[in-house]
Amino acid sequence: ITAIGRHQSDINELKRAEKVKIAVITQETDRKVSVITKKRNRLFTSLFAFAMAHKKALTVHYRSQKTVAGTFGWRWSTPSLQLEESITDTDIIKILKERGMTQYIRTVEELDKKALLKDKPIISGVSYRQRDEFFIKPKLSTESGKSETLSKTETTDS
Repeated sequence: ITAIGRHQSDINELKRAEKVKIAVITQETDRKVSVITKKRNRLFTSLFAFAMAHKKALTVHYRSQKTVAGTFGWRWSTPSLQLEESITDTDIIKILKERGMTQYIRTVEELDKKALLKDKPIISGVSYRQRDEFFIKPKLSTESGKSETLSKTETTDS
C-alpha cells in the first residue's frame, strides 16, 4: 500500500504541474482571443448596420446574400413559447384543462427504480445487481495531495 501511495503522490505532483501549465496557456490564449474577438465584433457590427439599412433591397428575392467571402442575411429562429412573468406552467395547465385542451398537456410516466430496488419484485427482463468492490485508498501526506481510491469490481446478481 505504501508503494501505491508513493505512485499516487507522483501522479498528483504531475497533475498539479499540468494544471499550472494549462492555466498559463489558457491565460495567454484568452488575452490573444480577446483582442481578435473585439476586431471581429467591430466588423460584424459594421456589416449588420449596412445590412439593416438595406434590408428591404437585400431581401427582395432571398433572405440571405452569398458573396465570395461568405453568406450573410436573416434566418428565422426556432419558435419558442414565452409565458408572461406572472403566469406559471401550472396556471396554463389549469386553463387548458378548463377549456378541454388536454392535448397540450404532457403526462410523464417513469420507472420508480428506488421502489423496485427496495422491494425487488420478480419481473421478466429485470435483474437486481450489487457490486462487491475491492478497494485501496493509501494514506498520503498533506503536501502529497489527495489520495485516489483504486478499485476492482465483482458483480453479483440477486
